[in-house]
Order: sequence, then C-alpha cells, then structure tokens
Amino acid sequence: MQKFIHVIAQGDGTVPYVDELGRHHPGRAVGRGADGAPVAERVADTTYVRRAVAREDLALVEAPATPKES
Repeated sequence: MQKFIHVIAQGDGTVPYVDELGRHHPGRAVGRGADGAPVAERVADTTYVRRAVAREDLALVEAPATPKES
C-alpha cells in the first residue's frame, strides 16, 4: 500500500509534478494551484518529494480533516 503526505510550495520554488507512476505532467507544479499560488496537496510519499522538502521547495503540512459520514 502506497503512503501519501500533504505538502505546499514554499517561496518561489517550483517542483515539477510527477504522478505515482512516474509520469511527468508539463506545466504542473507540486503544491501550487493553476494560478501559481501555493496550495496544500496530497501526493505520494516518494524520495522525489522528500528531496524537495529537504531543499525547502516544499513544506509538509497536516492532512485536512475529513468529514465523518453519518
């Protein structure tokens, strides 16, 4: 089972988005919205993402609360 983490972009850094299968998505950056503003995002916990966190291009954030089903 694959693990996931939540990250957000920091400063001017951009990290090209690579999905769980290793495919690049041109024009898409991890932790950034379509307008380029930082936004929290759930991504696969990979060494690629962890290296970006270590370089401080991304920061780890807490997972948003999920609503309980009634």
